[in-house]
Parts: sequence; C-alpha cells; structure tokens
Amino acid sequence: MEIAEFPVIADFVSVAIGRRKHAESGKQILNTLAPSRHATARSVATNGINMHMVSAGDGPPLTFIHGLGWDHEMWLPALNRYAGRYRTFAGDSRGHGLSDKPDGPYTMTHFADDWAGALKAVSALPGCIVGLSQGGMVAQALAIAAPELVSCLVLVSTTCRASPDTSANMSDRLESMRKSGARAGAEIAATSIFSEGFRTANPDYIDTFIQARTAQPQEPLISAMAALSDFDYRSGLEKLDLPTLVIAGLEDTLTPPNAVREVATHIPGAELVEMPGAGHIIPAEQPEAFYETIDTFLSQHYAATN
Repeated sequence: MEIAEFPVIADFVSVAIGRRKHAESGKQILNTLAPSRHATARSVATNGINMHMVSAGDGPPLTFIHGLGWDHEMWLPALNRYAGRYRTFAGDSRGHGLSDKPDGPYTMTHFADDWAGALKAVSALPGCIVGLSQGGMVAQALAIAAPELVSCLVLVSTTCRASPDTSANMSDRLESMRKSGARAGAEIAATSIFSEGFRTANPDYIDTFIQARTAQPQEPLISAMAALSDFDYRSGLEKLDLPTLVIAGLEDTLTPPNAVREVATHIPGAELVEMPGAGHIIPAEQPEAFYETIDTFLSQHYAATN
C-alpha cells in the first residue's frame, strides 16, 4: 500500500476536500502529519465489511473514533499531536470515508462490532478510546461489552441514549435532504454542529464544510443516521470501572449540555469538563483548550512511558 506524507494542514474540513481532489490519481492523502511522523493505512476485515484504519506512532494504544458524516481525517490533528507518545489509531466507520458502504439501515451494534473487530485486528486493544458524538456512542458500547479491553474513555459531545432532540434534528435533516437535496441537509448540519459564534467568525470554513458534506454519498449517511434512533447505554455505564473524561460544549445544540452531563452521571467517577462558547465539534472550534484537557487526563490516567 502506498503511503503519502503531506505537510500539516490547520483544519480537518480542508483535508477532506484535499483528499477528494487527489482521488483520481489513486493516491490517498492519509494524513496531515508532520514530516517526522509516519502513518500506515490498511483495510481490515471486520463484521462482514472492510474497514479503513490509519495508525501512527509508538507507545500505548490511543484510538480516536469520528462522528456521523466525518471520517478518520477528523482526527488527523490528534494523530499529529499524540503520535510521538502513543500508538495512535483512527478509522472510517461503515458507510464513511474509505470503508465499505453496505446497504442500511445501520445500528449502533453494527458500528460497535465493526470497531471491536478492527481494533483487535490492529492490536489497539486494550487501550484508551476517544469518541466524538456518534463515535462516543461507539466507545460507550465497546467499554460496556468488553471493559477489560478499554483502559480509559474520553467521551465528547455525546449522549448515552436516543433522545427526542437528536431524533428531531435527524428527522429535519432527512426531510430537507429528501425535499431539497443534499445541500439543504448539509446546511442544517452546519447550523446544528457549529456554534453561532464560530459560524459568524469563520464563514469560509462553514462554506467548505457544506461543500464537503454535500459531496458525500447520501444513502450511507442516511443509513448511519438511523443508528441514532434506538440505543440506551445507561444501565451498562453504571457498571463501568475505568477512568473516564466527558467533555461538553456549552453552545452545543445538537447534543445539549444536559444530555452530555447525563453520560457523566451514569459512569462512576467520571470527570466532566464543560467548554464555554463551544458547539458540537469542539476540536474544530477550540482545538488548544480541547487537546490540553485531554493531555491533562491522559497524564493522570494513561501516561505514555516514552
């Protein structure tokens, strides 16, 4: 498999656009890792699909799971930050990025089983798992199903059960996509996941996001949305005994702070950090504060030995 190296790009929306521009040449823009970093990519057979995985660095395993409509490139800044201390992993959930896109609808069980098989195949377990939004739901499911394989959890902008707010948002997006096309759904997504302050201050960023989301295959996205309508992890979370950090954006309208707080209340000993001014995609809006918060947690509960 050909591995390409590219200079650091500041934001992960532009990375997605860049990869599409290079797709015709058959080369994958795997990373925005610094020249000193080396990433490897592989396709992993798991749960009846082929799942795209990327890894970089050496040390204790540290995995990042993306949210709905994104892919591994969401976490390239994280791989760049942590590859010097950890063996970092990111991947594309079914229906996303370079992974298979089977017919849907998908369920949270599909996603959790896919990731469990892939992480075992690349020796990322036992390890620490960071999940954002739907990725946080997958991380919860993995920890509940096999707590002995999860060393610690970082759950970002996520919830522990299907909620009327999330279901209503997904319904609005689906209805807009059916009536007015992919761009209408992308515009609703942008309003939902980025805070008003961030949208106002970064109009070019938001426009690029809308373009990227509009260009995605829509049927797999719709199939992935279906997974958000039926899950409840509350009773399983109460049995966990592992270090957990829960991060909420106080301007998150997709997964409101109260929903994120509920996750923390059901995990014994969980630490809750709330970020003023941040919307749903905290690593895009407040990257330094976000990663410094994770740095502190890892230093206390999952310190690298090198």
